[in-house]
Amino acid sequence: MTVRRSSLLSLGAFLLLTTSAMAAEEFARGMPVAREFSGQDGHRFVFTVTPPKDRGVDPRVFDFFEVSSRADKAVRLGATRKVEGEVEDLGDPIDVSGYRIKIEAAALATCDDDLPIVKFKKVNLNGHKDVHVDVVGAAAMFAQAYPTKNDVDTAITVGASETICGISEKPAGQFDLVDCVETSCNATNEFFTGGVFNPFSSQATWVGAITVVFAR
Repeated sequence: MTVRRSSLLSLGAFLLLTTSAMAAEEFARGMPVAREFSGQDGHRFVFTVTPPKDRGVDPRVFDFFEVSSRADKAVRLGATRKVEGEVEDLGDPIDVSGYRIKIEAAALATCDDDLPIVKFKKVNLNGHKDVHVDVVGAAAMFAQAYPTKNDVDTAITVGASETICGISEKPAGQFDLVDCVETSCNATNEFFTGGVFNPFSSQATWVGAITVVFAR
């Protein structure tokens, strides 16, 4: 399955949320919604969520986003333990089928002081559906997923050519982890796309994370 690139959209077209996204109702169908997050070192990142055209963004998805500081980087990037032990049970799973999440650096001083993270806390993917995270200017990306029902796989591609940098297609019940590292710290401002996808027709439930190291 091909992991596709999302269109580059102007931040001015998005609603920048400044309050906690705790409302039960979804946003308007097909409307991209963005929110800014800051790290302990003062770097700022914008997370933009674009839902399928027939659905609105579930506000709970904004609880998936965080910016990790240098202090706990080793824990985030080590990925040596199953992620189902690192996330909390939030009740009914969120359906992220067809979601596209874009991460942009609004203010960045160094290559890797703060790490934007999307932590998928108990989510569903319908049959043959996927969820993607698009990042411009990243120096590295890590995508991990653990299915708790049926199966999901992970992949990372690079650039408009959608060159596969890493893919994991382990059987159901096994932990999928891929990484992609740009040794030049991505001086050319190339983009990465990390995806989690359901290769089968049955709905899958899973937990996971996509972590990004940004280039200056």
